[in-house]
Amino acid sequence: MGRIAAEFGRGLLLTLLAASAAVVGGVAARAAKPVIGPGLTVGPGGVLEKDGQRYRGIGLNWPDLMFRLLAHPDSLAVQRDFRTLQANHIPFVRVPILGAWSKAQYRLWVEPYLQHPTQYFRSFDRMVALARRYHVGLIPSLFFGLRWLQNSPQLSRWRLRGSLVAWTQRNALPGRTWRRFVRQVVQRYRSSPAIWGWEFGNELNLEVDLPDAAALGIRPSYGYTHATMWKLYQQFVRLVRRYDPYRILSSGNSFPRRSSWHNMVDHTWTRDTPAEYAYMLRQDNAGFSVISVHAYGPQAAREIAQAAALAERWGKPLWVGEWGAAGPPKDSATEARQRFGAILAALVRAKVPLAAFWSFDEANQPENSVTADNARSWMLKAIGAADQRFQREGYAVY
Repeated sequence: MGRIAAEFGRGLLLTLLAASAAVVGGVAARAAKPVIGPGLTVGPGGVLEKDGQRYRGIGLNWPDLMFRLLAHPDSLAVQRDFRTLQANHIPFVRVPILGAWSKAQYRLWVEPYLQHPTQYFRSFDRMVALARRYHVGLIPSLFFGLRWLQNSPQLSRWRLRGSLVAWTQRNALPGRTWRRFVRQVVQRYRSSPAIWGWEFGNELNLEVDLPDAAALGIRPSYGYTHATMWKLYQQFVRLVRRYDPYRILSSGNSFPRRSSWHNMVDHTWTRDTPAEYAYMLRQDNAGFSVISVHAYGPQAAREIAQAAALAERWGKPLWVGEWGAAGPPKDSATEARQRFGAILAALVRAKVPLAAFWSFDEANQPENSVTADNARSWMLKAIGAADQRFQREGYAVY
């Protein structure tokens, strides 16, 4: 009897949460009308489109691009890299725009915006201009980590500077800061064909409702919960849609943790059922145009196939915002080649419309980085060949 009551209670909670999700999802539904606008859009039946034609492509993550342009706005090396992307038929890149995990990164990445916004946007303008010149689309990931506020002298007096709750409060300095940034960026670049979509951030769903949050220095008052995250996402979607009704919007989330539902409900690491896992995947992306996941490891191919089937059922394109295969010293060259081939084959087989390899020309992660002339350059060529295949099959070309 107790088990039946527990199952009934769990089902009721799922129903109530699904109802609340409809409020967030409604934002995306209203914005998903068939339109032909700049960048990537979602057409009838949840089909990803570019310029009114169905689109399918595999791009790259370029984590260091904004760093490099802020340090050297007129860098010829960055221009050379854009030429490399064009020569290898890479259609787009996902680019972290604002975020930091340390004080050093804060000084390189965030401080120029907060203290010298004119200089910051001069570098941003340069990135957009180069992307357009070399026919490479951009998907800016706006907030690549939210805790950079902790390293900000301007925000150091804000008592909840490490708080996710503060991001949702319009009268809070963190809330005002991110809203101002979104308005400035979207209004400044919404007319550029180089911008293909907008993304909130990076893997925030992996930081919320952790049973061991206290040991990680996350206080309860910070509000790192799914409920707070979903509220923040709703605010982001509404704000962007005020200025750009066309382009796709992404959460930037990874796959949910395999205990995500139980993390939220009873704060345990109990493994979720398939239904609970699917619910969390859908809810984490409820207000957005696409289902965002990141795929790594030996189970990546299977997880991509499962997510593609769910996304198709829900009428949304699947966006594998990160996937990759590390090389030495993490994996051997043979293991990296096998894993890369397996994931690429899974993307092609599942007809995933949008994916981005991690990563391009990243100095801090040589085991993940691919360039035109390093030992992993064959991956660049393989991705470009896949994109050429998609074009021959009739998908849109940039």
